[in-house]
Amino acid sequence: YIGPTFIMVWSIPFAILQVYCHIHEGGTISGLIESVSSGKALQIIGAELQENGWNAFVMLACFMSFELVLLLGLPGKKYDGPKTVTGHVPKYHDTGLTAYIITLLVAYLISEQLGWFNLALVYDYYLAAIVEMNMFALVFCLFLYIKGRTFPSSTDNRFDGIFVSDYYRGIELYPRIGKDFDIKMFTNCRFGMMTWPLLPLCFAAKQRELYGEISNSMWLSVALQLVYCAKFFYWEKGYMGTTDIMHDRGGYYICWGCLCYLPSTYTVHTLFLTKYPYNYSAPVAAFIFVAGVVCIFVNYWADYQRIMVRETDGDCKIWGKKAEIIRAEYTETREGKAEKKRNILLCSGFWGVSRHFHYVPEILASVFWACPVGHGLILPYFYVIFLTILLFHRAGRDDRKCSMKYGPHWTEYCKKVQYRIIPYVY
Repeated sequence: YIGPTFIMVWSIPFAILQVYCHIHEGGTISGLIESVSSGKALQIIGAELQENGWNAFVMLACFMSFELVLLLGLPGKKYDGPKTVTGHVPKYHDTGLTAYIITLLVAYLISEQLGWFNLALVYDYYLAAIVEMNMFALVFCLFLYIKGRTFPSSTDNRFDGIFVSDYYRGIELYPRIGKDFDIKMFTNCRFGMMTWPLLPLCFAAKQRELYGEISNSMWLSVALQLVYCAKFFYWEKGYMGTTDIMHDRGGYYICWGCLCYLPSTYTVHTLFLTKYPYNYSAPVAAFIFVAGVVCIFVNYWADYQRIMVRETDGDCKIWGKKAEIIRAEYTETREGKAEKKRNILLCSGFWGVSRHFHYVPEILASVFWACPVGHGLILPYFYVIFLTILLFHRAGRDDRKCSMKYGPHWTEYCKKVQYRIIPYVY
């Protein structure tokens, strides 16, 4: 439990100070260090919480309530999530893209057309909101711990017996309230991922308020992130079958990450641009935008190839040729009984280039929507650095898990697809 304790101790101040640094210290590490050591940072955070705390609370409550209504109320095609080792099959409604479009339209209407709320205020309340979300997340994760101990939603739960470990990693794999309120879909998709496209729009509104116009560097960063998030919500059904959902239980690790870390970290480049506008020449701007969109499309295309092969049981074409696959057998234990299972390993298309090639365009896309920041500072590029470390670590972790799961079939796959991420490099 030492690792989880260490992470929880530093993660909250890290998220808060990251936002503080980009708003008040121009994204400079030296300014942040001086401000923290002198006590200035704590004074400013306290003052903003006192001045904007109530407004930030109301803003967060309204947003969360609105997204909860969309989650529970929007009609959508029902689909099944992956079956768990206990035989449980989570049920979902495919409403991600609809919720995304409605959220953006409502934000536009209440700000630009009706004048009910100025999106630039989100920038003003942002620091106070991040502090409050961290406090909320601590209590919320305690609720998840108690719920997992006393009234779990399914048999897919694990109790280690160590409070810190169970609080951090979570107990339930699919925590729900009632029939349709899936907690992980709400924290990950309807709150965390939905704040991602909204925050850059709010920062752009603040830049317009400060300077009378929005720079094309801001437009580039905002537009590429909107495209990426549209891709995510279009593909949300696929996301509900990823590691985040299938293996990570509902605890501090994933829920705090989506409620606090994502909103404080994933858009720091756009947050920085708010006060530091820059205009590229038209050719450079066009190149950045087109290159970013291509990377997002290739990332989706790679995921689509894998989904298509599994949905057709390998009876399809990839890049004009019959899909090359390995039918990997493995043993899965359910309720003390061993069952033989099969899965498909795709060896052609992007998955024949490297075993995790889809990470390459995802990292490059983040570079293109962060590069409008310019050069000279490291913190505004923190998301790119974090994503690169995360995905390289995940690739290694997934390879180890697959090796244990598929045994000789994975060895055969690695002989056919020799590179882990970057062809001829790694």
